[in-house]
Parts: sequence; structure tokens; C-alpha cells
Amino acid sequence: MPSVYVPGKRTDFLTNTASPVSNPTNLMLLINNITYANGYRIDYSGGFRNIFPVYNSSSNTISLICHNIAYGQDLPALSLPTIEVLING
Repeated sequence: MPSVYVPGKRTDFLTNTASPVSNPTNLMLLINNITYANGYRIDYSGGFRNIFPVYNSSSNTISLICHNIAYGQDLPALSLPTIEVLING
């Protein structure tokens, strides 16, 4: 009988509460001097990571979300030396 592997999933949140914002119209990532309008994806042989900014209207804060999806192995440690969220609106 064939088997199906269910990938592991983990979601990490990083919230900056020091600079409250109000109703931004557009959030973009600036990573290593490159701007990403639709998030940032890192592919590995055993999975991938999607990193994107979100706005929490109840606390007026911006968070970075990282979805980690792994297929049968751990993903390598992630190190991004410089990451910024650009806010329009």
C-alpha cells in the first residue's frame, strides 16, 4: 500500500510594538537592499519558508510571519542580516 507523507508546518511571528501604525495600504519587505512586494520565499530541497509582513488592526502593529514547511527533514537555520518592512499609506 502506498504511503503519504504529511509535511511538518510551523508558523513563527515577530512583532514590533515600538512603532505603532494606523491602516497601512501596502506593506513590502526590504531584504539586503531588494524590495519584495509579495513576501519573500526561500526554497530548500526539503521544504520552504514564506516570510511576509502583516498588519494587526487591533493593536496597530506590524508583524513578520514566517511559514516553515518541511518534507521529512528539518530546515536549516535562517539568518537574515537586514530585514525591514516598508509601509505605504
